[in-house]
Parts: sequence; structure tokens; C-alpha cells
Amino acid sequence: MSRVPRELLPVSDEHPRPQLTREHWTNLNGLWQFAVDEGDIGRREGWHRDPAVFDREILVPFPPESELSGIVEDGLDVVWYRKAVRLSGSENSTRFILHFEAVDYSAEVWVNGQYLGGHEGGQTRFSFDITDALVDGPEQIIVLRAHDDHSDLEQPRGKQDWMPDPHVIWYRRTTGIWRTVWLEELSERHIASVVWLPMASPGSVEVEVRFGGPSGPELELELSFSADGAALARSSHSVTAGVLRATVHLEDQRLHAEPEELCWSPEHPRLIDVVLRLRSDGDLIDEARSYLGLRTVGADDRAFLLNGRPYFLRLVLEQGYWPKTHLASPSEVDLKREVELIKSLGFNGIRMHQVVADPRFLYWCDRLGLLV
Repeated sequence: MSRVPRELLPVSDEHPRPQLTREHWTNLNGLWQFAVDEGDIGRREGWHRDPAVFDREILVPFPPESELSGIVEDGLDVVWYRKAVRLSGSENSTRFILHFEAVDYSAEVWVNGQYLGGHEGGQTRFSFDITDALVDGPEQIIVLRAHDDHSDLEQPRGKQDWMPDPHVIWYRRTTGIWRTVWLEELSERHIASVVWLPMASPGSVEVEVRFGGPSGPELELELSFSADGAALARSSHSVTAGVLRATVHLEDQRLHAEPEELCWSPEHPRLIDVVLRLRSDGDLIDEARSYLGLRTVGADDRAFLLNGRPYFLRLVLEQGYWPKTHLASPSEVDLKREVELIKSLGFNGIRMHQVVADPRFLYWCDRLGLLV
């Protein structure tokens, strides 16, 4: 039986990838069915089709070794997760994408008994288009198998210990799901990713946008930039391939007279909001939101340069480990509080240590002002 207090269910309204958010998505964190595969027999015996073997509950995204997971057991090399979900698509949704932000170390995924694929790497996100695996009816069944061999010393592990009890500088292990699981509803052709690169020229930004879905007629991408509700630029671009690269020039008198008013720094963490709209024959088929900071970094023979000026770095080592949840952050509040505490101690930046930072943590660094 589960030992998880239901008031602790970690289902947040905050989007897990702040630099490309949409209205229609579903957080799948919370209680999942759980099973330990001590003899590694689950694949051979078809556990992905057998709900009876899932005799426990775990609180996702906390790893089973952690206190808040409700399992609190170590030495689990193979574990299975199962969850029934309900889908309700928006008007333009034709594809459903299942995202795992992190599973340690290797994972395999089934939906309604259909194998979708696997992933290796405990720190990197992965996704599957589950649309063709969906069935008629109110529920869809997601099953994940995670394999994390604690005795394999060649497996990348960061600061996780390979011994039953942590020793010297090592931390307790993190197995299985340890970051948000979520579903996203997308149109057939959609914005897949966006990367911003501020240039040395004030207000000039290079952008790279990648698109998902099959090739088809020419699309149009509209970018709208604003700061504190005031429009800075709007540009329109023809999309004829899977990748669009362009340069946008923002217009605001402050960029020339008082650039510090719009440029990002730890002391003045000003962010620029962006709305991306993808159209086909004038019809809106995808809309997403993003943000960026106008800042440049570099170095000369004497100093680190931020926005073209010498800047003294005061950095602290960020381990990204939490006593009750291990590598998984306890909550959005804790991520924000971590940044606030670092700044209150007088630091202006961090060095991430043997862990890939949670995108929500990076968001609060951007929003509150920390170099990473």
C-alpha cells in the first residue's frame, strides 16, 4: 500500500519547459502504480500488459529511494511504472506527445501495450508521439520500465553512490523517473524548438526555430517581442524547410540611450517575452510562448565580459541534491527559494555540478538574476 499523503501530490501548473510553452498540456506527475522487478522477468512475462503485478504506488517524480516517493527502498535495479490517463484534445490537436524530462538510467515505454521505444541516459529528456497507439475509450495506459544497475561502475552516475550507504562525497541513488512526465497536444505541423542568441549589436537577436511534422505547403511564422507589455518588434518569416534561421532587430529608444534598461544582468534581470505563431494559409495552427535576455558574454586578456563590460564573477557550486527527494526537486517553490538563497548570500552565479539543471530552476535563475 502507498504511504504517500495525497496532499503532497506534486502536480503543478508551471510548464516544465519554460522557454517553449503552450496552453494545452497535461502534467502526469502524482500517484503511479509501481512494481519492483527483482529477477528482471517483467519483459519476458509481459508486465506491460499485466496490471496485476503493479501492487504498490509511487509519487512521481520522486525516485523510489527517496522519502517523498512513498517507497523508500534502495538497491532497485529494475522498476516498472503504470498510469491510466484521460485525454481531451483541443480543436487543432492532431498529435499527442508524451514527454519524460528524466529517467535514470535506461527506459522503455509502452502505451496500451504497444512498444514505443527506449532511451538511455539518466540526465536527458526524451519524448514519443503516442497518437497511433491510442485506443477508443476513456483511458490510455502508459507503462515504463527503468533499468539502473547500481553495480555498473562504468554507467554515468554523477554524484550517486554505488554502495548501499553513501560514503565520502557521494549521495544516495536516484532510480527511475525523477523529473516531470507530461503530455502535449500539437497540430500536425508545429514549432518543435527555439533557440535565441543575442548579438553584440544592441537589440539584434538571432533565432533558430525547428519545426515538427511532415513537409507540406509553405508556412508563415510570426514573432512578437515585448517587454512589460510594450511592443518591441514584430517580424514575419516564410517557412520552407524544417529549420528557420533569422535575425530580428528590436526597436526601442532605450537600446541606444540607456541599454541597461533592457539588457539582462544579475543586477537587472530584464527578460523579453516572445509569442510565436505558426500559420498555414492564414489560419493559426500553432502558438507558443518563449522568452530571452538581451545579454552578451565574452572575455579579453584581463576579465570576463558581460554586455561588453568587465564583470566580476562570484560563483557557488550547485549540487542540485535534495535530502528528501534526491536529484528530484521537491517543488516549484523550492527551486525558486534555492535561487533566492544563493542571491541573498551575495553570489551572482552558479556552477552546475555533475547534474543537468532543471529547466524550471534555470527559469528562476533567468527571472531573478543568476549567471549559470
